[in-house]
Amino acid sequence: MLRLRLTEVVLDFILVILCCYIANILKFDGKIPSESESVYIRTLPYIIAIYLTSLFWFGIYRENWRLSSIVQFVQIWKAIAVSSIASYALTHIMFVLMRPSNFKPSLSVYIISSILILVGVALSRLSLQFFTSIFKEKYSNEQLVRRVCIYGANERGEFILAELYRDRHSDFQMLCFVDNLPSNIQRIHKGYNVYAVADIPYAGEAIEILFFTGDLTEDVTANLRARGYRCCEVKLLLD
Repeated sequence: MLRLRLTEVVLDFILVILCCYIANILKFDGKIPSESESVYIRTLPYIIAIYLTSLFWFGIYRENWRLSSIVQFVQIWKAIAVSSIASYALTHIMFVLMRPSNFKPSLSVYIISSILILVGVALSRLSLQFFTSIFKEKYSNEQLVRRVCIYGANERGEFILAELYRDRHSDFQMLCFVDNLPSNIQRIHKGYNVYAVADIPYAGEAIEILFFTGDLTEDVTANLRARGYRCCEVKLLLD
């Protein structure tokens, strides 16, 4: 998990540099004026610091993108919007207020760069999680990762899944949700299939069924164990 976070920071670092440069190229039709190029080079370290700090502040480096939702993308948008405004304000202060001259920073450059960075950050997160999932699936048959199903296609099950992704020492492959409510069965929940206990398609394989204390009856637990599944109780600690 730590390596994944470091990869995200490096990707964002590169994205900010490229997107700011491309924004200048698009604004000036491929011929950046020498004065604008000089301002870009001199302000770039500050702009990078602003963007990375804002992304951290809005929790982008703490998100589990396998559980991506519109709320997480709104957080990215907020971080990018704040960064763009702060970057424009900083450039205006440095080259207009503190050093009066004929130069005026182009607002359109910051708007274009913010759009490019927004798209780049969102796509990079989805791509990282896609390739991470492919890697785990590739090596799961060699027993390098835990293969788990979670009982409960609800908030409690989501909590277990979020905790697994949050634990940087946890190396696992999520397979599906298991539930006994007819309204939850045979649908997609958080990107995973939901099966009834009798329909789990992994009989005879080394699979762990994770569940909260009290969610499974003794009959259901016995049924799962009879099918070769290992039932692992998760205790919810309320401080």
